Amino acid sequence: LKSHTSSVECLAVIPTPRRDRLVSSGFDRQILIWKLPGLDDEDDEGKEGTTDAAAAPSKKRRTETGMATDTAAKYVIDEPSTRLEGAMGPVLGVCWPHPFVVYACGFDRQVRMWDVKTGANSLTLPGKAAATSISFGVSSNLIA
Repeated sequence: LKSHTSSVECLAVIPTPRRDRLVSSGFDRQILIWKLPGLDDEDDEGKEGTTDAAAAPSKKRRTETGMATDTAAKYVIDEPSTRLEGAMGPVLGVCWPHPFVVYACGFDRQVRMWDVKTGANSLTLPGKAAATSISFGVSSNLIA
């Protein structure tokens, strides 16, 4: 998540079975959507029923995070796929209740609804104080 210029305060994953996108927000006023690398290309190491000698466990150098270096390189995401612009202050909370809608809140005292396909701020609800988190009830269609 290198495109953020300040601390990342919140993350949410797209609510679909593939879970292949992530939204992040932070003190830099940015709301960024990231396309996650596929997990399907994981190697077969340690899988039951594998008879291929090439799939045998190998020694790998570990990084400071504990991941094998070749595995860690797969998950580096340099640029977001979408930038949702218009927040007037740090964005402290995001939620992604529907594949095409992201909600965000923060120090600008507003809850904003974003259209993920167009990147447009499609609804702004004013508040009286800064909001530090947000949640959406899918069954009730309520924002808290």
